[in-house]
Amino acid sequence: MDRSEEDDPTPFLDFGDAVMKDAGELLRSHLGRSLSSAKGPFDLVTEADHAVESMFAERLSRSFPSHDMIGEERGLRRGEGESGYCWIIDPLDGTVNFAAGHPCFSVSLALFRHGSPVIGWVYDPVHDEQFRAVRGGGATLNGSLMGPSADRSCVLPVGLSTGFIEWALACSRGEMLAEVIRRFGKIRILGSQALHLCYVAAGRLRLAASVEAKLWDDAAGALIVAESGRRYSGLRGEPVFPIPPDSPLWAGARVGSLAGDDVTVEQILGMLGESGARVPGDGEGP
Repeated sequence: MDRSEEDDPTPFLDFGDAVMKDAGELLRSHLGRSLSSAKGPFDLVTEADHAVESMFAERLSRSFPSHDMIGEERGLRRGEGESGYCWIIDPLDGTVNFAAGHPCFSVSLALFRHGSPVIGWVYDPVHDEQFRAVRGGGATLNGSLMGPSADRSCVLPVGLSTGFIEWALACSRGEMLAEVIRRFGKIRILGSQALHLCYVAAGRLRLAASVEAKLWDDAAGALIVAESGRRYSGLRGEPVFPIPPDSPLWAGARVGSLAGDDVTVEQILGMLGESGARVPGDGEGP
């Protein structure tokens, strides 16, 4: 790849847009008839997961054979060279919702360069909403630019993952959850971390907090949040990217993340610190 191709994101954007459209069609075609199997406690994989990831792997090998790929189901697949590019896909984020017929799931795709996301896509095929971001180029929803809008934060709910709530209760920090409700109001659990992050970017959620997400859950949404003018960080307020080559995050260790406006993220960080609970760190096992 020559320098002009490296600087021009158009081939990557065209490729990703086409893949996301076809992935959405695959998910819609499997909805209600895709067989599922357990891969862990309360964790499923379906035929749709495999179909989307296989489709993407085949397309990538033809279009960008030198690029690496990480998929939730297949793990790492090395390209034919040392391009520095790595595509990260979650073929079905919200598999439990999908298997149960709940219309809240997505496909998430990100292109990384030297450990940081440079393009991210999240597509919700039920509502036909595509969230996309290019590093330094902003974030869009179906082509319309997203960004900080009129202050509605006082009425926006916060998105907490099931794992975040479980962690807080296991640490005997139920009072912290009560304080979250007192301070921020309603809580939502969508069942798709990628959509949690995109809803923060779109101004539909005030905050997204997770302790159990993996890289493929956050890879695209993190960039979409950042490019919307909001903040994405680890649970101690630290930057997550760039990820070192030897980090266990590449192999599926937990990320642990917060996303929201600066004020809300700082408030949550303060509450986590005041609780005295040990905050899970990045890479502390799968």
